[in-house]
Amino acid sequence: MQNNSLHSSYNPLKEAERFLASLNVQGEKVFILVEPGENYLYEILHKSYPLSKIITLHADPVYHKGKENEWSLNNHEQITLQSFLEHSIPDMAASDIRLIEWLPALKVYSTEILSITETTVQYIKRIDANYRTEKAFSKRWEANRKRNLPFCNAVNKSSLANYYNNPNGLIVCAAGPQLELALPDIQKLHEKEGIALLAVSSALPFLVQQSIYPEIILTTDGGFWANLHMAELYREIAHAKAQRCKEEKGARHLFCPLLVATLHATIPTQVLEMAAGEGCLAFADLPMRGTVAASALDLAMQFTDGSIYIAGFSFENEDIKTHCSPYAFESYIRKGCNRLKPYYSEMYTRTEAINAGNSLSVYAEWFASHLGLYQGRIVSLPGNNALFSK
Repeated sequence: MQNNSLHSSYNPLKEAERFLASLNVQGEKVFILVEPGENYLYEILHKSYPLSKIITLHADPVYHKGKENEWSLNNHEQITLQSFLEHSIPDMAASDIRLIEWLPALKVYSTEILSITETTVQYIKRIDANYRTEKAFSKRWEANRKRNLPFCNAVNKSSLANYYNNPNGLIVCAAGPQLELALPDIQKLHEKEGIALLAVSSALPFLVQQSIYPEIILTTDGGFWANLHMAELYREIAHAKAQRCKEEKGARHLFCPLLVATLHATIPTQVLEMAAGEGCLAFADLPMRGTVAASALDLAMQFTDGSIYIAGFSFENEDIKTHCSPYAFESYIRKGCNRLKPYYSEMYTRTEAINAGNSLSVYAEWFASHLGLYQGRIVSLPGNNALFSK
């Protein structure tokens, strides 16, 4: 450590108390302290807000005392900061979290604190997006669970065995506008080399139009409009043979392989484990990432130890296009258009709303910081965000 002192040599507790009083602290559920040194600030904060969770992130491992909810940079015995935050802070509103930097430490560890803060802020943005998604869709997810889980009784878990431990790898298609540029590579890998394809449901209209039928489809959208993505597949069902059902004694039995992906608490894992124990249900427990594209990669990691070929992971709009075309919502939007509300104006308004929400940049930043999770196994097909080509 340099000669700059992190604490008052006279009364460090009083110094921490005055510093805390200068902040507009509202008693948030979680406090994150960035390099609080000898933790005098922690003591004052814990005394003032005993019900709040306090996490300390150290720029210098010399201050690491091995306490619970404590992490330090350059401590090779610990997990990464991303992993630590994921284990320590559940999905919640950003307003319930307060990030506090101990100002005297900035003079000594400015570079390290900047890195820690950037990573932490990006994580807070992501769990805030997850929280808002869960809040908006939790009732729909629960309703879908109750409605659809009984129909899974006829599903044979072994029917998915051909897709597990596939040494040839897997193609994963998201629905970014640049998916169209990857079409020749997808056709070559899927049709000529026989590599299985996992697609998010929003990519289906484009893929089916090109007579490409995925072996695996992942859908996480809980709204009624999620079926719009599947419409083209339903029309091609006789040819695609991707999903088939029949009516028998008033119950619907699925004759395609069905895997239920539970995103954290959206479906109680115990329920799925009980069904899986009876040999009737295959399921994957996936972390909540905020975007179905990330969930698709997590699922791909469970299916194969080989290379993962990705397409459509652009996370940026192309002019007023937010997705590849055709896209299910295009027809949905056209239904509400007229001379006073022309289609291109409506698409522009929608694109502006998506950009204002900042979700695409949050997803891109998440991937940029998490590419290490995928162990260098990603092969980027043309049209992806530049970060995948690094």
